[in-house]
Amino acid sequence: MKGYFANRKMRGTLFLAACFFIAWNWAGCSAETLIVEGPPKFLNDVDMPNRSLAFGFIDTAGLQVSVEWVTFELFDTPAGSLSLKAHVKRGLFFLENLVPGSYRVASSGGHFRGKYCQRSLRCKYPVTYGLPPNLRIFRFKIEREGIFPLGAARATSPTVESEAPKSVNMQRISHPPEHEMIRQILPYAKGTAWFGRLEARLDMLKRENR
Repeated sequence: MKGYFANRKMRGTLFLAACFFIAWNWAGCSAETLIVEGPPKFLNDVDMPNRSLAFGFIDTAGLQVSVEWVTFELFDTPAGSLSLKAHVKRGLFFLENLVPGSYRVASSGGHFRGKYCQRSLRCKYPVTYGLPPNLRIFRFKIEREGIFPLGAARATSPTVESEAPKSVNMQRISHPPEHEMIRQILPYAKGTAWFGRLEARLDMLKRENR
């Protein structure tokens, strides 16, 4: 009888340990649950005149880092530099209702998973890296309202694949093209004035490519 209760206690302990492991895994260590689920369903509507939208794409496949957040910097304002968080969807980033001023993409980040730890629960962790301040890619100035395509770039780093990047640089790439980026943004612009503006931009690109 004593052995029965001892075994039962052991089974209970193992069961609790298994539940704890599953909950811990689900809470933050699973590769599936660490991915940010993209931007909000709709962009904010244009509520004031002279507002702009900017978008671009960052490819980080060679860094083993997903793109889950991108930060714009609006500099030379009376209040100093301001940080603005963009919407992000699988490397595509976009931000609406930008006021006139000088901007750059200041930082990006996601969750790192090295080449040699694809199946490890502890190997994926958040990484944020700043872009070089003198980088001309993803730097732009808004003087009048409009849509500003920033193009696409590939993030590179001297860091080996098994380590998280400590610094990055950007190289221009041609894919995805502007029209593909706009098509990805359109579902998030439904119900706002941005939808019509983006469609007009898409129509213009179609006419130019005929």
